[in-house]
Amino acid sequence: MHEKLLDTSSWKPFMDGLDLEQSYRIHVPCYSANLVNPDKPKECVKGSKWVPTASVTMGGSTADEQVTLNTFDNFHRQQTTEPHHLPQVNNSCPENGPKPCVLQGLTVSENYYTKFDDLPDTGFFMQAAYEIKSKMLSRQKVQYAAGHTDADF
Repeated sequence: MHEKLLDTSSWKPFMDGLDLEQSYRIHVPCYSANLVNPDKPKECVKGSKWVPTASVTMGGSTADEQVTLNTFDNFHRQQTTEPHHLPQVNNSCPENGPKPCVLQGLTVSENYYTKFDDLPDTGFFMQAAYEIKSKMLSRQKVQYAAGHTDADF
């Protein structure tokens, strides 16, 4: 029985989830005043690994499937108004331009944990983020940047 508890392979899905969210319990978020957080992996993490995957789903597939979306997430507090952090597309693909084309973008997110964060880890309260607040690019913005100006929404 105790050997089974020590088998770390059963923890892999849990640890993978914490890695995707870039758990604040494991990593310190950067929270820079700039839209793009500094690249200081030994000090803090820039953003969530989950949000870029969700952004591809949110942006939708392109008609010709030769345009891909590559976003970089940045941790910022969502209530921040000065400076105002919003997602953006950094380039566009011409409608009849060369393919394949890669759209580069930025997203913004913040992990939210429950009010029970300061309690001892008894196994009763969740360890993962309760919510990942994300500001992602809209499907319309992605499709227009991909060169599909006639996309129907």
